[in-house]
Amino acid sequence: MSDSSSIGVLDSGMGGISVFNEMQRLLPCERFLYVADSGHMPYGPKPPEYIQARCDLIARFLIDRGVKALVLACNTATAAAVDQMRATWSVPVIGMEPAVKPAAAATKTRVVGVLATSGMLASSRFAARLDRFADGIHAGGFSPQLRGEPQSKWRPCRHPIVPLAERAVKGFSHKQRLCGEYLRMPRFARALWLLLRCSHPEPVAGVTVIVTILALSAGRGLFRSTIMAAAVFCGQLLVGWTNDFLDADRDLASGRVDKPVAIGRVPRAEVRNAAVVAFILVVPLSFLAGFWAGVAHLIAVFMATAYNFGLKRTPYSVVPYVVAFGLVPAFITLGPPITHVPPFWATAAAALLGAGAHFTQTLPDIARERIAGVRGLPQLLGQKVSAAVGPVILAAAAVCIALGPSHPRPVLFVGLAVAVVLFIGIVGLAAMNRLELAFRLTLVSGGIVVVTLLAAGVSL
Repeated sequence: MSDSSSIGVLDSGMGGISVFNEMQRLLPCERFLYVADSGHMPYGPKPPEYIQARCDLIARFLIDRGVKALVLACNTATAAAVDQMRATWSVPVIGMEPAVKPAAAATKTRVVGVLATSGMLASSRFAARLDRFADGIHAGGFSPQLRGEPQSKWRPCRHPIVPLAERAVKGFSHKQRLCGEYLRMPRFARALWLLLRCSHPEPVAGVTVIVTILALSAGRGLFRSTIMAAAVFCGQLLVGWTNDFLDADRDLASGRVDKPVAIGRVPRAEVRNAAVVAFILVVPLSFLAGFWAGVAHLIAVFMATAYNFGLKRTPYSVVPYVVAFGLVPAFITLGPPITHVPPFWATAAAALLGAGAHFTQTLPDIARERIAGVRGLPQLLGQKVSAAVGPVILAAAAVCIALGPSHPRPVLFVGLAVAVVLFIGIVGLAAMNRLELAFRLTLVSGGIVVVTLLAAGVSL
C-alpha cells in the first residue's frame, strides 16, 4: 500500500463533516474518502449488532479502494464497532468518543454536559471512560432518542443535536442559535416551548387573533370575546397536536427534522395527553360562547381533526378547510348578545379563505407527501398547480369581502387591491420555491382582510 493511499472516513450521516474538515486542516497533503451512511441514520437508537454490520460493510467498501486507515467519525459507531473492526482489519482504525477527560478536568462545578446519541451514552465504553476520568463528576448526557431511567453517574435528556447535524450545511447559524437557546432554557420552559412547537403555533396564533378581533367588532363584548378566544386557542392546539401525533412516523420517514415529535424531542405520549386536555377544555369553552355558536365551533374543530385522521389523504382534503373556516362567522354571530345568522358573503368569504389556505399551507410538503402516498387534492394537482390555485381562491375571497356588504365602501376596494398584490406575491414566492414564506404571506393576507373590514366599519 503506497503513501498516496487515501484515508477512509465513515459516519452515520453528515455530522462527521466537522471531523473530516479538521482532518483536512491538520493533514493537508492527505487524500480522503468519506462515506455518509445517511440512508440508515440515526445510529443512536439502533442495536450494536446492526451498527457493527453497517460499519463492516462500509469498511469493506473502503478497504477495497485501498485506504490506508479507517476513521470512525461517529461516537455511536466507535462504541459499537471499533473493537470488532480493529480485530478484523489490518489497517489502523481510529475512533472517537465524547471528550470526558478534558471536560472533567476543566469543570469548576463538578457538572459536565455530554451531547451524544443514546447508543454512545448506553455503551460500556462510555461507562468505562466515566469510571476512569470522571470519578465524582455529575455528567448529564443529552440524547435525541434516549429513553429510560437515569444511570448512576449521568442523567439522560432528549436533545435535537443529531437531527440538526444531519440537515444541510445551509442555515448552520440557525442551528447554533437553536441549540444555544435550547440548552440555556430552564427544563419546564424548554418542555413547554417544544410542546408549543408541535401545535403549529403560527396558524394557532393567527386564527385566534383574527377570530377575537372579529368577535369584538361584532359586539360580542370583552368577556364573551375572551371566552371565544380561549375556545379557538384550545381548538387550534387540539388540531395541531393531533396532526403531529398522527403524522410522526411519516414525518420521520420523510426527514422532517423540524417536527419535534418525529425526531423524539417530545414524547408522543405528551402530545397525545396535551391534545386530550385541549379537547376537554374546548367543549365547555365553546358552549360558553352560546349554544349554537358552540355547536358551530365544535363542528369546525371536528372537521379539522377529521382532516388529520384521514381526510388529508383523500381528494376531499379541501372539504374540512371549507367547512371549518366557513363556520367561523357563525361562531361569531350565533351567540349573545347579537345572536343572528351571519351574512352569506361572510360565510362564502371565510370558506374561500379556508380553501385557499389549504393549498398554500400544503405547498412546502407536497413533494414529500406524494412520495409518502398522501393523495390529497393539492398532492393530486401538484405543486405548480396548487401554487396558482391557492392565490386565485384567496383573491375570490377578497372579492366577496369587497362586494358583499350591502353598502360597499372605498376602503374595501383598497383592501382588495392590497390583497391581490399579496396573492401575486404568494405565486412569485412559490415559483422561487420559497414555499414556507408563501404560506406565511397567506397569514398576512388574512390579517389584511380583517383590518380592511374594521377600517370600513363592517361587522358581521
